Amino acid sequence: MASGSVVAGLPQPATIRRDAVRYGVELECVFVFHEDQIMPGRYNGESIETRKSLDYKQRSERRFSRCDPRFVNDRIYNSWGRFCEAKMDNQNLNPYTSEPLLIARDVLRRKVKALGPDPRNPRVMGTMTPADKKSIDWDSGRWILTPDASVCGVGSENIAKWLPNKVLAPGQTWDSFDSYGIEIVSPILNSNEMNDKFRIRDIVGAIRGSDTENNAAFVTNQCGLHVHVEAPTASDFRKDPDPGTEAVDETTEAKEVREAAEQAGAESLADAVKKELAMILLVYEDEIARLHPPCRRPGHLNAAFSSSSNRLGLIKEGLDRFPGRLCGPGVDTSMAACTNLTEPVGGVTGVDCSLRAVSQVASIPDIRAAMEKATVEQMVELLNWPAVSRFNEKPNRENGDKDRQVNLTYMVRSGNLPKTIEFRQAKGSLDFGDISRWADFCVGLVRLARLYVEDRSRFPVQNWGDTLLADGTTQYNRIDVFDLICDMELGQTASEYWERRVERFMLGKVGDENDRLDDEKPPAASLPPDARPRSWNERKASQ
Repeated sequence: MASGSVVAGLPQPATIRRDAVRYGVELECVFVFHEDQIMPGRYNGESIETRKSLDYKQRSERRFSRCDPRFVNDRIYNSWGRFCEAKMDNQNLNPYTSEPLLIARDVLRRKVKALGPDPRNPRVMGTMTPADKKSIDWDSGRWILTPDASVCGVGSENIAKWLPNKVLAPGQTWDSFDSYGIEIVSPILNSNEMNDKFRIRDIVGAIRGSDTENNAAFVTNQCGLHVHVEAPTASDFRKDPDPGTEAVDETTEAKEVREAAEQAGAESLADAVKKELAMILLVYEDEIARLHPPCRRPGHLNAAFSSSSNRLGLIKEGLDRFPGRLCGPGVDTSMAACTNLTEPVGGVTGVDCSLRAVSQVASIPDIRAAMEKATVEQMVELLNWPAVSRFNEKPNRENGDKDRQVNLTYMVRSGNLPKTIEFRQAKGSLDFGDISRWADFCVGLVRLARLYVEDRSRFPVQNWGDTLLADGTTQYNRIDVFDLICDMELGQTASEYWERRVERFMLGKVGDENDRLDDEKPPAASLPPDARPRSWNERKASQ
């Protein structure tokens, strides 16, 4: 028998599937534009004028800086304002509304030919509410531009630091340029369609601009790259009927019973894949974090309120009540109790969600046994803990807190919204290669969960560490993200790409461009002495 052949009668090993997977991307960045590009406006007969150099006190007002300071500190609006003698919202001076977004839309329409025709014209929206998201036709092919309150401009005086190679035209000065945080949201894309990847490439190239254009874009550590992957559904597991195998004399009642059983089986498999993905995320969270800069990892202050650990619920409540009702009346679900920090910052101790901490809570076999008994909704409540809505706490957490490394709450949301898995941990990027590789990884992770359901023996580890078995032998367990990458079959080039990234971040230093906070520090005069705790950068640098 030739080497490598399959023995007749034995099942072939499961392999990764290449079926098309629907996904989408959200690209956060800081957009730069020239004052001459701001369209003139009028309100109630009065002209709207641009006001530069707003003071810190003005910019830190909640109507300008819309990130709740209870959840994210020092995300302060740092762009120009718009003044009108006729008051808007009872104010003469207001932040931008759609002005920067309209400029960005015109840039994309002009530079990306496929976006020029009206049906594909990028749509400009305000901050999207749940109702807005329900009204969108995500299959329309239209990209969307929205403001992002968690991404701030940097002030005209600082733009040159972020764009060191930019060349100003004769007569131009930096105080004629402004910057503003935006988010570029894709329509539904197809993992097997290279044209969709090319569209991403064209859009990031257009918005990034060249060194001689009036427009540019860059990313700070406030920016994220979010990838949404469609969650598995029963239809993924329903086989097309084979007319040759259907019983000719099958009654209508028998057919209904058979089809109901097939549907139930398909739904069970889809749920199993979702829960297997949860197992991968819990076990490999630290390892997947190695693919990203320190500022995006669980435990870092920069990630504490936007992409915290999915292990938080397991650390806080263990398996005593899972599956079951979590967040009972006596469970503290305040933001202070939900802050995931590896080390104390500014008097906040935080919750350690490291591998060492989670391994002391429950073994992998115990977690898996509990997960198999749980519903998908219960699994989501654990990984996006806490699923609760209480007075004076973070809003909209009925299904769980989406601000985790991976947001699973969208899998169980109601209405006609896409049921997606949102990977939130990546730092923003305007490099097409980075975006493409991360999208491939996220799609691959969902495919991998299906592979591990189809062949349970393929899951790379059985416990957190090496385990002495009852027969006296040792079960070796090595938790390594490159085992996942290998099982995804992304190819040698992809593996080498991720190896270079991991090495680069390992060689980084405390407070460098991949570790720092890019938040604006309050001016000393605006605070009483010692009122403000040291920043993450200051605290780490002093150690």
